[in-house]
Amino acid sequence: MSVLSNHVTQVSINFINQNLGEVLKRQGYLGTEKTFLIWEAVSQYLNEAAVQKAFDFFSKVPVGSRLAFTYVLKDFITGENLYGQEKIYKKFILKDKIWHFGFDPNQIEAYLNKNGWKLIEDIDYAELGDRYVKPTGRSLGVLEIERMVYAAKNGHSIPVKTGFFEPLKKSFQTML
Repeated sequence: MSVLSNHVTQVSINFINQNLGEVLKRQGYLGTEKTFLIWEAVSQYLNEAAVQKAFDFFSKVPVGSRLAFTYVLKDFITGENLYGQEKIYKKFILKDKIWHFGFDPNQIEAYLNKNGWKLIEDIDYAELGDRYVKPTGRSLGVLEIERMVYAAKNGHSIPVKTGFFEPLKKSFQTML
């Protein structure tokens, strides 16, 4: 565990062998306050059962919480569409066998709803780069197979047009 500020905690976990709720509880998470869960570059390394186990925990966080996560496209994982990324497919799926799971962007909203979340945004990396990275002068490698989701725990009034990183700008500026 590392503390990035007095209100941000980074926790290490093996999602296959450990229970997310128990790991977070040991680190002081009570589950009684709104929480911002950041699950970046995780889901593709897990099997479907482990992803659902994580979402079982996510479904129990308080109303008004937020979730941001990245995912790889399901049709890339299954080999149906390689999006010009044959080398990445051969390395991570065929050779190293470390990517196992992907979401279908046409089904992500229903998946989130089923697990108690409301989709705010599901954007591809090109849009993320255009909107948030290019204005900073930085470059971001864009892979068509990756997307980012921003969601809110159901039961809370959500401004649907909120930009993905808009609520985070002050937090990021304070951490940098």
